[in-house]
Amino acid sequence: MAFWEKIGWRYWVLAVIVGIGLPIGSTLIGLSPVWRFGGLLLLINGGLAIGLGRRI
Repeated sequence: MAFWEKIGWRYWVLAVIVGIGLPIGSTLIGLSPVWRFGGLLLLINGGLAIGLGRRI
């Protein structure tokens, strides 16, 4: 378990969920590619990157 704590497993799990779940979820709700990229991916991924970067 020390290995998983050392690599910060919580951040990896969040990254996988956002990296896979966000694009799939935005496709399933029927957003156009422009809104999908600009509206969701840049804002949400950017916000998470800033928030996690400050936390780390």
